[in-house]
Amino acid sequence: MWDLCTYVGLGPNFNERLENAPLGEVELRQRLPSHMIPYDEMVNGDNPAFLEKRAVLIHEETVTFFQSGGQHDAKIRDTLMSNGLDTILRNWSDLRKEVDWTGLLIGNGFSLNLWQRFGYASLFRIAPKGDGATLSAEDKSLFERMNTTNFEVVFSALTTSKTVLEALDQPSDSLAERESSIRQDLIRAVHLVHVPWASVPKSHLDHFAAELSAYSSIYSTNYDLIIYWSLMHDQDAFRDNHCSERFNVSDTKTWGKKTKIHYLHGGLHLYRRLNDQTLKRSAGARQNLLDLFGTPYCDAKPLFVSEGSAEVKLASIYRSDYLSFAFACFARDAGPLVVFGRSLGESDSHLEDEIRAHKGQSV
Repeated sequence: MWDLCTYVGLGPNFNERLENAPLGEVELRQRLPSHMIPYDEMVNGDNPAFLEKRAVLIHEETVTFFQSGGQHDAKIRDTLMSNGLDTILRNWSDLRKEVDWTGLLIGNGFSLNLWQRFGYASLFRIAPKGDGATLSAEDKSLFERMNTTNFEVVFSALTTSKTVLEALDQPSDSLAERESSIRQDLIRAVHLVHVPWASVPKSHLDHFAAELSAYSSIYSTNYDLIIYWSLMHDQDAFRDNHCSERFNVSDTKTWGKKTKIHYLHGGLHLYRRLNDQTLKRSAGARQNLLDLFGTPYCDAKPLFVSEGSAEVKLASIYRSDYLSFAFACFARDAGPLVVFGRSLGESDSHLEDEIRAHKGQSV
């Protein structure tokens, strides 16, 4: 998987990205060390030096963690040991040959190595930034009253509320107005952080497709289009369980040797209809899905779980026919699993719980 880490620094130069980023240099310098990202090497644009320095930082942090005498760290260390883990940081090029790794769980670290603007903390916090951004007081109040920063949760609530009011022959204009306003906030945030299609070299997508096709199953928690674009470069090697525009759980069998793709938290190419049916959107000639995002599509709304607690994410998953199917596939998969670019923190406990359920699984 280290091959996937070699593409850092795409797009405009770092200084330009820094000027356009929601966070300034001072804030970035304060935040990046906790992610073990060397700021100076990143600024210089020397990718080999950046990767080498970050590898050293990760190694040092790992050694410190396991050698720590603190009670909290000791408790965590004992838990890891009881699950069969050790303190040795192996080289992936050696380890990949020892086990037939069939599953790959991908997180935002994958996309961040391609485009550094994916290093945002929250789409909800990004939304009120940039030219013409206006996350209004009314918009904010909905998120606050629902105790969430997840756009999908708010969209779902607004849709349900509109349906109830219309069924009772009551005006729903105010809800439609809020829905439109919040959708524009989300569109603005996504376009602010997402890498443009034209900025991703074809050779990179070819390389990603070749690497991903080595696994039987891919489980992505990313909403962005990087993986989707990569798969389009070798469509015969992959299956995403959408044989047509509409997801049909009875038509998900894979024939032949193809890598199965599961978007656990949705994606920019997926939409949810009022009846919770999932649609897969495709781009026409001279179009791309990123440009289409935010434009009307049937009666559907974007389907991706951008953030929130594990409980909030799980509730969103179970409301969707496709997401609940994808999550069930992940829960049943007891094969050797590689986790790449996902921290599995508290907000990912729904994923961690399923991994822990398979005793003896190589991870």
